[in-house]
Amino acid sequence: MSFDRITAALGSVAALVVIHGISSVMYNLFWSPLRSVPGSKWFAATPFPRLWLYFSGREPWTVKEMHERYGPIVRLAPYEVSFIDEKAWPEIYGYKATTHKDETFYPFSPGTKHSLILADDENHHRMRKMFLPAFSARALREQTELLNGYVTRLVKVLESKLESDNVVDLVKMYNLTTYVSNL
Repeated sequence: MSFDRITAALGSVAALVVIHGISSVMYNLFWSPLRSVPGSKWFAATPFPRLWLYFSGREPWTVKEMHERYGPIVRLAPYEVSFIDEKAWPEIYGYKATTHKDETFYPFSPGTKHSLILADDENHHRMRKMFLPAFSARALREQTELLNGYVTRLVKVLESKLESDNVVDLVKMYNLTTYVSNL
């Protein structure tokens, strides 16, 4: 293959990449179903600003600033919206919600069928019905004393760790909260 053909092929590939990038930005800004959601056009056009915030550690503060500027609903990326209005919770996560779990956020695999959080819609509803009695008002009232005991024990352990200036793994502490003998 000659140098001219390689150059022409690379030029064609580069042109296609540029055309794809421009068309993606145009779609995200002008034809996307999320085009009317308020937010920064830069964030709406490409996923790169959001990725930069994520990896730089500035994401929570910038999202908060965007909500202060644009309101309770903000477009954070071409296919991502943030809600801070409590009225959105039942519509998104409620029992009668018509939304479906995003497979890019909740990675489904054959082994996830036993997980309540990662289950598909059909299995999630079936599993949720099994757990509902445990979270009824009556059941929670009956367990209040037990749960308060666990939390009190956790606070005492954390206070003792604070006095000794030891580093504390809070995830481990929370996981062990109901397994008191390991605290």
